[in-house]
Amino acid sequence: MKHFLWLLLLAGYIYCDYPLRISPDTLVAWKGSSIVIPCQISETHHSAKVRATAVTWFFQPVWDNSSFDYNGSLLYDSSKRRKGNVMAVSPAFQDRVKFIGNLGNRDCSLMITQLQTKDSGTYGARVVASVGNYNWRNKWFRNAMLNVIDSPRDVHLGIMNDLPIKEGDTVVLRCFSGRNYSRDNWYNWVKSDHHSVEHKYSASELLIFPATSEPVTSYECEVCNHAGCTLSQMVTLDVHFAPKGVKIKMMPAGKIQEGKSVQLKCEVGKAKPQNLTYTWYKDGEWLEMDSATKELSIPEVTLAHSGRYWCEAGNSAGTSRSSPVTLSVIGFLSDESGLRKHANSLVAWKGSCVLIPCEISGTFNFATVNATAVAWYFEPFWDHKMQDYNGTLLYHSSKFTEGNARSAAFQGRVTFSGDLGNRDCSLMITQLQKSDSGRYGARVVTSVGNYPWRLKWFLDATVNVTESPPEPRLEIVPVLVHQGNTAEVICSVPYHCADVLVLLTLSGLEKHHLSPQVTMLENRITKMVRFEPTWEDNGKTVGCSLSNLDGSEISHSTMKLNVRFRPEDVQLTIMNDLPIKEGDAVMLNCSVGRSNPGNNWYNWVKSDSHTVEHNYSGSNVLAFPATPGSETSYTCEVCNSVGCTSSQTVTVDVHFAPKEVYILGMTEKVVHEFSRFQVTCEVRAANPRELKYAWYKDEHQLLQDSADNVLTIHVVKPEDSGTYHCEASNSAGPSRSPAILIDVRFETWPLHESTMRSFFFLLFLPGILGNEKMLTIALNNLAAWEGSCILIPCMIGVTYNKVRVDNFFLIWYFDPVYNETLKDYSGIMLYNGSTASKKYLTPTMPHFLDRVSFVGNLKNRNCSLKISHLQKNDSGKYGARLYGSPINRREREKWFLEAAVNINVSPPKPKIESIAEIREQRSVRVTCWVFYHCPDEPIMLTLSGLEESRMSSQKTTNKYGKVQTILSFTPTWEDHRKTLTCTLKSHNGTEISQSTMTLDVKYGPKRVKLSATPGITVQEGEKLSLACTVNSSNPGVTYQWYWKDAWKYEWTSPIKEFDSVGEQDSGVYRCKAENTFGFDSSELTINVQYPPKDVKIDVPPGIIKEGDYVVLRCSSRGNPATNRHGWYKDSESVIIGTDKELHFEAIQARDSSTYYCIAGNAIGNSKSSSVTLDVQYAPKNVQLTLNSRQPITEGDTVPLNCSVGSSNPSRKWYIWYKSEKRISSTQELYTFTASAEKVSIYQCEVCNDISCTASTPISVTTLFGPKDVKAVQEPLGLITESSSVKLRCEVREANPQKLTYIWYKEGQQLQLDSTVAILKVTPEHSGSYYCVASNQVGSAKSSPVQLNVRYGPRNVHLLLSTQDAIIEGMSVSLRCDNDAYPPADVYTWYWNEQRLQQTSRTLQLKKIQVDQSGSYHCKTSNGISEQDSAAMDITVSYSRATVLKRALIGLGSVLFAVFLLGLLSYVVQRWKKTLDPGTGRARRSGSFFVKKAKGEKLCNGNNRLRESGADGSIGFLNEGAETSISYAALRFPPSLSEERTVYASVKAPQPLDDAVIYSVVKKPELHTKGDTKPDYENVVNKSEEELHYSSLVNLGPRPHPTYVDFETDSESEESIQYASLKH
Repeated sequence: MKHFLWLLLLAGYIYCDYPLRISPDTLVAWKGSSIVIPCQISETHHSAKVRATAVTWFFQPVWDNSSFDYNGSLLYDSSKRRKGNVMAVSPAFQDRVKFIGNLGNRDCSLMITQLQTKDSGTYGARVVASVGNYNWRNKWFRNAMLNVIDSPRDVHLGIMNDLPIKEGDTVVLRCFSGRNYSRDNWYNWVKSDHHSVEHKYSASELLIFPATSEPVTSYECEVCNHAGCTLSQMVTLDVHFAPKGVKIKMMPAGKIQEGKSVQLKCEVGKAKPQNLTYTWYKDGEWLEMDSATKELSIPEVTLAHSGRYWCEAGNSAGTSRSSPVTLSVIGFLSDESGLRKHANSLVAWKGSCVLIPCEISGTFNFATVNATAVAWYFEPFWDHKMQDYNGTLLYHSSKFTEGNARSAAFQGRVTFSGDLGNRDCSLMITQLQKSDSGRYGARVVTSVGNYPWRLKWFLDATVNVTESPPEPRLEIVPVLVHQGNTAEVICSVPYHCADVLVLLTLSGLEKHHLSPQVTMLENRITKMVRFEPTWEDNGKTVGCSLSNLDGSEISHSTMKLNVRFRPEDVQLTIMNDLPIKEGDAVMLNCSVGRSNPGNNWYNWVKSDSHTVEHNYSGSNVLAFPATPGSETSYTCEVCNSVGCTSSQTVTVDVHFAPKEVYILGMTEKVVHEFSRFQVTCEVRAANPRELKYAWYKDEHQLLQDSADNVLTIHVVKPEDSGTYHCEASNSAGPSRSPAILIDVRFETWPLHESTMRSFFFLLFLPGILGNEKMLTIALNNLAAWEGSCILIPCMIGVTYNKVRVDNFFLIWYFDPVYNETLKDYSGIMLYNGSTASKKYLTPTMPHFLDRVSFVGNLKNRNCSLKISHLQKNDSGKYGARLYGSPINRREREKWFLEAAVNINVSPPKPKIESIAEIREQRSVRVTCWVFYHCPDEPIMLTLSGLEESRMSSQKTTNKYGKVQTILSFTPTWEDHRKTLTCTLKSHNGTEISQSTMTLDVKYGPKRVKLSATPGITVQEGEKLSLACTVNSSNPGVTYQWYWKDAWKYEWTSPIKEFDSVGEQDSGVYRCKAENTFGFDSSELTINVQYPPKDVKIDVPPGIIKEGDYVVLRCSSRGNPATNRHGWYKDSESVIIGTDKELHFEAIQARDSSTYYCIAGNAIGNSKSSSVTLDVQYAPKNVQLTLNSRQPITEGDTVPLNCSVGSSNPSRKWYIWYKSEKRISSTQELYTFTASAEKVSIYQCEVCNDISCTASTPISVTTLFGPKDVKAVQEPLGLITESSSVKLRCEVREANPQKLTYIWYKEGQQLQLDSTVAILKVTPEHSGSYYCVASNQVGSAKSSPVQLNVRYGPRNVHLLLSTQDAIIEGMSVSLRCDNDAYPPADVYTWYWNEQRLQQTSRTLQLKKIQVDQSGSYHCKTSNGISEQDSAAMDITVSYSRATVLKRALIGLGSVLFAVFLLGLLSYVVQRWKKTLDPGTGRARRSGSFFVKKAKGEKLCNGNNRLRESGADGSIGFLNEGAETSISYAALRFPPSLSEERTVYASVKAPQPLDDAVIYSVVKKPELHTKGDTKPDYENVVNKSEEELHYSSLVNLGPRPHPTYVDFETDSESEESIQYASLKH
């Protein structure tokens, strides 16, 4: 485990990021061939160079956990082979495996020969390699899948259909391959029968075709791949088909005489299987037989056997019918009768007679008919033995005479009434009996034209003898009888015995004195009268009697006349209680005495003095709110379908309370004291005008129920100020006037100055006139009536100015007046309290004698005065004068107070009022009161008008001069308009006066009723009126209507009319009457009946196909529900069904027809619209044919035709399929242009509305040239120099597939092969490649593929930006030039072997300093490899400024001047010797010094002389003994077409202190066109060859590199470097 973890930490031991590639990794080959598994190793991995050392190949490799490596069947191991060991190759691959790669070229491909199917599997390559300078090995692994294809095995041909296969089925054959190693199989088919063999190549694995009955065909399939083909077994199709060629053979042929034998044989041409069944039909009806065979034998033919016969032969594949044959039988009895009858059924009654009419045609088949004999039978039947009809013989013209019937039951009752000569064969039977009911048949023997045989015709009729005679039928014409229009009453009875007469008698219309007309129609006797009916005839009974000639009645029937007439006795009445008051709901009822029909409608006319309004088609009740105004008259008109009748005119008089009550006579609000005040209560309108008035001051009643509308105040006093209003009332109710405000002002008198001073003085004198009230009169305005009494209530105060007053006396005056002289009041004294007697009265007027009494008590400070037996002239003012002295005071004070008394002639009526509005079921208080000021003689107030039990709660009170009785009760709606009476009685019980009040009880609607006219059940189309009536309501109501709980806001009147009711109007109707106090409602359910509607036949959805189970349903809706149905076909009157549904168990084509149904209920019948049944079937015999020359090449026009045998419906469309995909064509003929497809499967479908039928698919093979030719490079992308590459020409498809290939590079032909292999790629292989593929149809060119060869940097060298000497402060740049593809993108710069930070191609040295002098070189890389340039030494000289600066510093040092001068001299000499050892002169032009070398000669003995001589390079040798010598040779290309590359070889000696390098440069004579710059620095372009020398000062020894090249094989100690420079 520790080792495993250690290996995991070793980067690259088993890499997942492999530089190893096998492409493609899925390979296919066929058995016996060879294959190369391509394997390639990348040159670098993570920018490091890869060197492969070993490769191992395995078959079916697996990972071995024990060895941490792959293992498997060993195929090849390079490590064992290189060491000379014998590899243990798997025996299965012995001598078949060959390693064709080259690890040096990074190729690890493997080839396997003589492939076998068991070689299919996984092949893996494991490569061991070293990467860069890493010390460990890397192992990489890749695998590929190989599929070795063998020719198909276990080829089997299968039938995909269910067996047995029937004719017309689509047969699907599939070619199976049990063992197959390829998905690219193709199939060949072979079809063979007795006559031909057809081959079909390159087809699909499915063969689809329609099954045909013949010939018997066998099929084989062949499955092929690139390894070979294998044939399946042969399969023969056994196609079952229905019988063909079915026909009937009749023996003997032709017409068959009656009594002969005939045989019909059903013959079948061919069928499979042969076990057949037979079915026989006659005239479309199945002939039921015990065991149906192929032969139908009829021993003795009769006329009944005549008809059309056909047979149906069937087997398990289906059935087929023959064509029909007609069997014509000629003989005595013909099925085509020449007899005619007038009725199929005759009715008679017991004891009567019947004539059975019979008539013989004059011609038959255009030939004359002669009747020779006739025979009549009772209950005839067909006698097979006699081959004729038989029965109870009634008459035979050739055997016995008339009346002599063979049957005893008919003896003497049968008479032949016909005449054969006149072609009449009628028979009469008399004295009918009940047992005579049955069938009667006539057989007539005739000869027709020149026919040699006689014909027998037969005809029958049914006679029904009833026990009792039928009732005569009564009918009236027209059906609807209108008054005044002529009508006919017809009485008829069926009668079939004209020889015996009967009578018809009409009764009931005697008053018209009409003469009936009698007619004898065919088989019926009729009597008719014509008259003009009146309304009085309506309902009369008309009778019709059937009697014998002797007058005895046989039967009788009656009918009621329904005479239609317009409405009669129309009356208009008011339904309300009178009088009608404003706000009441007025209800006018228009009634009619009689009308026929009764579905009346009503028109209303409203008229007043200004307008006339018409309202048509209203209800019989007109409801409207009563409104005040002019009198309005109403008239109603009742109409029915016959006519209209108007009612009398009714005038509606609406009573209403007074309107616009106001007070007249008040011009100013201010009234002066002691003046006279009079106002009048005026009313603008009221009905009735009998009014009563009441006056109120400050809501207190002054006068009540007075007929006088005037209020008079004779002497106005300040207390009369207040708010006054009047109330006018009539029987309809009261109304109040607006209030007026009365302001009473005091009178002011002019005073003398002295009087004024005295007045003010008196105010301050105590006791002169008190300014504080000591007297109080509770009521200062009293009213009473003659004969009554009055008590003036008076009270004396206790204190005056906060001082108690006890000593006082009182004087009462009538009409007191203030006397200025006496400074006191005076008048008619009524009472003087200063006398000893409290009762002492000193009246100054006899008028009050014995009627005035002081009822007070001064001790109790009561100063009240009573006056009895009042008289009218007692009206006036009454004043009380009080004299008194406060305690402890001498001064006497005076006080005065007065009250007004008004005496009426008659007693007032009590006032009845309700405090609140009177509402139903709410307790209410009714008060009856009257002003009364004499409690000593109490009066009584009594309320009456309600039930005694409810009146017992009255309470009477007397307070503040007001006597009132209060009645509390809970009103009901029935109390509305009841009258409450309040009776005023004196103290002795005598009734004085009374008043009444009509209760105005507010309540909601009561007893709301919704009624319908003519009723809740109506027939559609009739008139319907809904009336919502309210029994009582206060106030009036508004109406809301609801239908099916939905509020009908537009209905607001109490009447809703429907002019013509419809089914949609059925439902629940509710009328709601509502006012502010409640609501009530009523509802009705209206049932609108109508005959069946929407009668329709529900046909099954979709198309009806023959043999389907079909149900036709007669659907309808009606009220009441539909309960009768009838089905009819075409225009036939014969009913074919009476149920709701008409069933077809297995519908046939003959059922195609038009059908309709009739639905009925109690209201009527309705007929549906007709529907047509069309029995349909899908298209048959669909064939697809190819009409084109063979073979078909791309671009040819190919027509395909899709034909169909028959189709119902005939409308059809076409659907085309190509390789099971639908295409757009919809026509019978499909034409297309052949495209590049090997095999296309075409099929057409013909469709109609039933289904689609597909044709047999056909295959269309198209030849075409190569498609999608593509040049493929392997491996893809950029190719590294020296690696291998393949160019493969791929073709997606072509037909035929046999192809030729041609490769081109840059337009130049290379070779004829599908693949171009280049094992070692050089840059010269770069270029554009394409291939051309061709077959017999055409050729195609691929798109070019660009081959780009990658190589590392070459000729790396430095270029200096300047040719001058480099002085500090200058800016200098070095450029690293090279040649590489792709271009170098990584640059590394070194100075004195120290790496710089600069990474761009150019090194910028800005403001260079002396200490930057040294050796510079660059290293560049492009991902392929890297390369160093030659070093360049740069010497930086000091600038003059620097030298001067340093000199100044030296001169400044006095102490060291001599030393410095000596040292400077030495330095200068050494510097000059260093620069120029030969001349001793220094050049300051820069770091390069070029001169002619003396004593130098060409080093021909140099070890690189062979190279120089070979390419024209020049070498020089510097023989100086002090320095080491290096040699350099530069070669220039001889022309501009070659690359400018300089090769140099330098021998590096041991480093010395100073190293001098000499170089000789030879400038070639030729230059590039346009190149104006010299190639090298310090080289002058001259016409002759010139040598130059340059010397470089090497500032230090160059150390040996530490890089170890593991790939060099040289063991020399000297290191030779090669560099290529691109010039």
